[in-house]
Amino acid sequence: MRTFLMIVGLLAAAAAGWYAGTRTADSPPIAVSNKKSSATSGAKPGNVHGIGRLEPRAGIIRIFAPSGQRIESMGDFQIGDPVQKDQPLFVVSGRTLREMELQMAEARRADAENQLQFEKSQGRLKKQAAQLALQETQAARRKIDSQRTGLTLLREQHDAAASQLNRLQSVRENELTRKLVGVADIERQRLLVSQLETQIGQAEVEIEMALNQANRAEQAAKIDLDTIGFVVKQSGLGVPKKSLDKAIEAAQEAWEMTEISSPVAATILDIVVRTGDTATNQPVMLLGNTETMVCVAEINEAKMTDVKDQARATISSPAFDLPLTGTVISKGVMIGPPSMTDPNPFASVDRKTGQVVIQLDSNIPAKHFVNLQVEVEIETTTSPPTAE
Repeated sequence: MRTFLMIVGLLAAAAAGWYAGTRTADSPPIAVSNKKSSATSGAKPGNVHGIGRLEPRAGIIRIFAPSGQRIESMGDFQIGDPVQKDQPLFVVSGRTLREMELQMAEARRADAENQLQFEKSQGRLKKQAAQLALQETQAARRKIDSQRTGLTLLREQHDAAASQLNRLQSVRENELTRKLVGVADIERQRLLVSQLETQIGQAEVEIEMALNQANRAEQAAKIDLDTIGFVVKQSGLGVPKKSLDKAIEAAQEAWEMTEISSPVAATILDIVVRTGDTATNQPVMLLGNTETMVCVAEINEAKMTDVKDQARATISSPAFDLPLTGTVISKGVMIGPPSMTDPNPFASVDRKTGQVVIQLDSNIPAKHFVNLQVEVEIETTTSPPTAE
């Protein structure tokens, strides 16, 4: 008989728990025995109730450091301090080494640039020398033209001397005028003609040699100019500028990664790791912009359709002297298991909820209670916000 009564008692308790769990979505939460917060005080039976969490509207920003790196130094921050965008927060180990690597990469890039400029300067000097050589060939050609003019004069002198020799010979051969011209006169004239012929031959050889030399010098100067121009044009290809620039970028990024800065203007919500600690997969700091606070509420899936945009809501907690108020600004579309624990011990363990975001009318005192779990009551009829 005693065993039978125990079984009946257990069945009754299980039935009571099931009934209370099915009533959780429709009935207000259990009242907290604190005069500062009473979720059931003045609650309307038709309103939607749920559990919420106070958060910055932009969410909580988790600041990480490379895993395994030691926190070398950290600013003199306290929880609740404001930080500005791009303000340095902390430095991890290896910053000095990374800075040296960056300086070495920049030095290699500077050396390569200096080498390139040196090669280009040499190329310009060689080009100027080749241009001078080409100009010298042009001067040599002008000299050849002058020699040709001299050769023309020699030929004219030779022709005149030869004519004179012919006349002397004619006078000598004439019986009447033979005594007017001596043999010596004819021989002197013949010698002059011979000398002029020799000079003409030498001048022709010299002109031909000078012309050939000028042609070779001009061709060599032009080849030098083309070669030097090609070398100067290709000189930059021997310097790995792109790879050196990439090395500088990588070293710069590695150096910058040793100093972690705030991505936004925010408030320090928590400092998890301190100077000297080694970073893990946990965040070093938690930041958030507490100037705009919201309440993210979890509402039973069966009541999500009763929550309307712009609906008024009341947020209660024993941490507040008075309940907070706000307006529904968005509803989630995902339904799933709740992330917050229902304080009702008889709540169903397999319940499903959706998220509702409530914009608070005032950030005070919510900004001092980030992540606080609260009780939420949403009106099913919209009404205009009340003045603060």
